[in-house]
Amino acid sequence: MKAHNFWHPVLKTKDIKRQPVSVNFCGKELVIFRGENGILGALEDCCPHRRMRLSKGTVRGNRLVCPYHGWNYDRDGKGTSPSTSGLRPCVKSYDIAEKYGAIWVKELHSTAELPVIVNPEFHQVCTLHYRIQAPLELLVDNFSEIEHSCTTHIFLGHDLEGISRVESYLEVTEDAVRIINKGPQRKIPRFLELLLGYKRGSLFVGELEVLFSPVHINIKNYWISPNDSEFRKGEAQGAVFFNPVNDQETEMMMFSFMSSELAVFSRFLNPLATFLLDYETKLDKKMLEGITNKNISIVGMQLGRFDKVLKLTRERIKSLYWQKDVISLR
Repeated sequence: MKAHNFWHPVLKTKDIKRQPVSVNFCGKELVIFRGENGILGALEDCCPHRRMRLSKGTVRGNRLVCPYHGWNYDRDGKGTSPSTSGLRPCVKSYDIAEKYGAIWVKELHSTAELPVIVNPEFHQVCTLHYRIQAPLELLVDNFSEIEHSCTTHIFLGHDLEGISRVESYLEVTEDAVRIINKGPQRKIPRFLELLLGYKRGSLFVGELEVLFSPVHINIKNYWISPNDSEFRKGEAQGAVFFNPVNDQETEMMMFSFMSSELAVFSRFLNPLATFLLDYETKLDKKMLEGITNKNISIVGMQLGRFDKVLKLTRERIKSLYWQKDVISLR
């Protein structure tokens, strides 16, 4: 599948220690391990000898040792057998990289570049990882429209009274879908207003860019004054990457960043922002897993003005990510 040619985040960096870890990479089971030299390896999670999971093994020196018979492999998948000298078993290996607090993998000979997901003037707040019982397309639907913020979320976004006044703009290219939503901010606690520099009556703006190589969404959130276009406060940036486990389950990695003007408060703000983002995302997870019919087809749905993006993203996921022929979803 073309999807495996793209870099996907599969594990938080802090979750790999001395023991190897099993991960999912677009439906493939891999093992991630770190040698004593600190260098990471990513291999197929199956010993070619008797098909034991290598993730059940141990790391000795810079090699991954199968727990069943002691066959062992380096980060390139080149192996040796303690019992049969001269035997050279081999396990499929993958490219691996470490960035933004996550471990990324892709097919070995792919030329795809590791995504750059944030303005360098911003500093990272957190990396969060979830597994959600819903198909890839439904997760992309959820994170590319703002209407659900009225009922699903508590802090940022809009409420039911103000959603009709939200202006939404859509820009479409062959490889991206961009959405800008601008409207009244829902009421939030006063301490958050002071902390984030929010002014009462400001408009909440959410800029979303959905990309497909791999499937991910870049996000910018900030406030502007209705009467002063120069006012722009409390900007936060982030990215959401998706890793389809199967047709009914998807892993998701979230990266959150804070503007440099707030960096001086990072010791206090980072834990608070991490807690709030995790809390709000778990509300998304609960809502997505509660959908009664998780069929990705939009045929027969009665859609509103914020749902134009559904058809557009599905077509591009199919053609750019999976590289399949697209049949119009009209």
